[in-house]
Amino acid sequence: MGPKKFKGGKRQRIEQMEKEYGYEKKTLHSRLALHLLTMFAWGVMSPQTVQQLAALAMADINMVKKDDEDFEDLTKLASVGSHGVHKNNCHRDILQYASSFVKLQNPFYETIPFKDKFGDQLQAIMLPHETFAYMHDNCPDAFKALICPGPDILEDFWTSVDGHPQLVEHPVRDRDGYKRQAIPIQFHGDGVPTTGRGKIWVRMLTMFSWASMVGSGKTTDAQLYIYGLQDRLTAKGATLKTFFQILAWSFKFLFLGTWPTHPWNSDTPGPYSYTSTYLCSILLFRSLFTLFYFCFTFALFFVLLLRFDFASTGIQPILLKEEKQGKV
Repeated sequence: MGPKKFKGGKRQRIEQMEKEYGYEKKTLHSRLALHLLTMFAWGVMSPQTVQQLAALAMADINMVKKDDEDFEDLTKLASVGSHGVHKNNCHRDILQYASSFVKLQNPFYETIPFKDKFGDQLQAIMLPHETFAYMHDNCPDAFKALICPGPDILEDFWTSVDGHPQLVEHPVRDRDGYKRQAIPIQFHGDGVPTTGRGKIWVRMLTMFSWASMVGSGKTTDAQLYIYGLQDRLTAKGATLKTFFQILAWSFKFLFLGTWPTHPWNSDTPGPYSYTSTYLCSILLFRSLFTLFYFCFTFALFFVLLLRFDFASTGIQPILLKEEKQGKV
């Protein structure tokens, strides 16, 4: 007599076999699930984050079942710090691994003065004109989504703000076809607590970023990082002044649509960074020129949209044409 046959679909047949032969379905307990629940219980993770991570883990599991392959990236992350044995090395190992596929240009390095106790310190700044050019050349999809979706969107924007007092004498109006060419951008600075949150002695870090006013996407993607500054280390009349001079210089050449011809602190023509990077190459210079000449895009920096008083620093709004400085 042959084996007993069960009727129904696959699931029904399995259930009948389990009932007939006393099979019990084995339940596995995920270490990740336990960790997620623990983080939720301690208030470290929100329920939405727990669900998102669990869903991603399940998607990975199903992919492995289908393709029968390992995740090289996940395996690499799990191995940092000698698989967690040397916890102090985890941060270093993650940065070393992640830097291999980060699609960003190298930062611009310059010394900035701080309080007397600290003096001049070498700082890393993500210059807007470099980020703009690099994203156009290396991240076209992100550039289109976050910075310039297309000329029609630009025209809709400029038409909607036409007649605004800030644009009455703005130099962008002197550029032919600006409504389908100029990309309006905004600059943002905000303080975030880094140490002693909720305490009277809280320490703040001011984050500076910029974004296109016609881009779309999550704020965390659209706001492009420039620089972070510890407030308590600021030297009055020196730290912010130096930073904003560098920033205004970068925005000036972004507005002009040309690669900087001189350093931020000198009128003498020459390379503007003593750090040798590919950004100083002729190839990228041509790419930046092509960006503005063939794609017909150039960036506009609204001086009056700055949440910062230029007059308090003595910095001239050099983004405007010389004969119109101070008039927007």
